[in-house]
Amino acid sequence: MARSRTRKRGAVRPTPVWQRSSTLIGGAVAIVIIAVVAFLLVSKGHNGGVPTGPASASVVKAVTQPSASVLSSVGTASYENPLTPLTSAPALTGSGGKPEVLYVGAEYCPYCAAERWSLIMALGRFGTFSNLHYSASSSSDVYPNTPTFTFHGSSYSSRYVDFVPVETTTRDPNQALETPTAQQQQLLQQYDTQPYTSGGIPFIDIANRYVTAGAGYDPQMLSGLTHEQIARKLRNPNDPLTRGIVANANYLTAAICETTHDRPASVCQSPPVSRIQPKLGGR
Repeated sequence: MARSRTRKRGAVRPTPVWQRSSTLIGGAVAIVIIAVVAFLLVSKGHNGGVPTGPASASVVKAVTQPSASVLSSVGTASYENPLTPLTSAPALTGSGGKPEVLYVGAEYCPYCAAERWSLIMALGRFGTFSNLHYSASSSSDVYPNTPTFTFHGSSYSSRYVDFVPVETTTRDPNQALETPTAQQQQLLQQYDTQPYTSGGIPFIDIANRYVTAGAGYDPQMLSGLTHEQIARKLRNPNDPLTRGIVANANYLTAAICETTHDRPASVCQSPPVSRIQPKLGGR
């Protein structure tokens, strides 16, 4: 799995930025300096300047428990519906018999990086994440080092839905991480293509009722920000980044509500979710 793209509504993808720099340093002193720097980076939970390690509780809370007033104020923010309804597909359920939300992405992918913020926000309204870790997209792809999380090694519990994430590669697109099952691969081949999606990753299948591929907003809006800065922005419904993340999350939330028979009511009957549902199609 080595392709990723955004939906047509996103910004036109610029030419990928390939930046390399090197400094020749000779002798034993250089070796010592490099070793010390490497040790410091690892000890501080960074990988080449990219934050790693467990996500802080405050950041996770900001993403999974956004203010109800922010959710309502943003609504759809004039973003178009990113989801395509599947009208005749058999229901997709998880191991617990609940509606399954399937995510297939990769850690290198900048569109996956952007989409995770919205997906985590949406799923946070139905359950609880554990062991989310910081990550960033590839440093050598378009929108390099887009700050995000990784689902690899995380867990999710919910009374209403089963969440099944698949991170196919690491930040190096040539290094495999997780492999889709035969069933997941079949869903990709069947629905991660026209006329259902524009193809590529991230691919999200919501219980075989709705599918989408790509990012629901422009990943470039995340550029240059830390996770903490993004979390703080989520308090402001007028911030452009907040509007992108939250509007996309509201669409995903409304679609999940369609599969849970509008449970929990506190989520599914709240504005703007109840206003979005009739516009999703597929009923």
